[in-house]
Amino acid sequence: MDLRYMKQLRNFLHLLDCWPHRLLGEDVKPFPLRSIRVLVTEWIIILVGGVIFLRANINERDFIELGQTYLTIFLTAFGIQRVTISLSKSYQELMNDFVLEIHLFHHRQKSKYSEYMYQHIHKICTVLVSLMYAEAIISSVLFNVTPLYKNYKKGMFSQERPSDKRFELSVYYSLPFVNQETNLFAYIVVSIFNVTLTFDCGLIYCGLDWQPFPAALIRSSVRLLGGRPTLHLPVRGLHSRIFLPYRLSVLRAMCTAHRYATAKLHICY
Repeated sequence: MDLRYMKQLRNFLHLLDCWPHRLLGEDVKPFPLRSIRVLVTEWIIILVGGVIFLRANINERDFIELGQTYLTIFLTAFGIQRVTISLSKSYQELMNDFVLEIHLFHHRQKSKYSEYMYQHIHKICTVLVSLMYAEAIISSVLFNVTPLYKNYKKGMFSQERPSDKRFELSVYYSLPFVNQETNLFAYIVVSIFNVTLTFDCGLIYCGLDWQPFPAALIRSSVRLLGGRPTLHLPVRGLHSRIFLPYRLSVLRAMCTAHRYATAKLHICY
């Protein structure tokens, strides 16, 4: 499947080790220290560190200052839940069916209308994937540049730093042997690490958005016709839940678009 947006989607999900390479017959290993188990372990440590930081400072700082820590703790917790979905068998089977059966690339040759529908959905998915991952990158940059700029304005990078000021960070968590809010070297290391954390968080929420039982709801519209999976439009009831206004994500929007287009092609036949 020589599609630019599918390659882009695969490359971004490979950063999280969430693309089912083995199931699709691809001999690809995760990047060093980027396997899903390493990432989940890392995020659990960050989650625990964030809770410890919150408990240690809850009576010393106001709610506005601690609000960002509340936000990052909840984002980390939900991010762990979402990224572990890729380990489930239903997710693996869903991705395998989408790439090898459901995608309109496999139906474009049936008629002129099939080709038209394929090109139409292809343009939508190309724009969608680019916009969603641009959102992930831009949000990560802005989330980390803002505290960096505030530290610069407070004079935290000058030779004589204000004694009553602390470094601001994008993600706060307690470290066992050093305080990154007062130590310059620790601040630099943690800030660089926070860039990867926030970027991974953007990838999770843009590319791996989750709703209850997505595999069951999507796969419930599949019927066997002539020995091959064929999609039908959902009927009123349980299947109609897939059209409820959930938050947009790359995988959900792409599956919905291809599912709907394939169903229209099936009706035309």
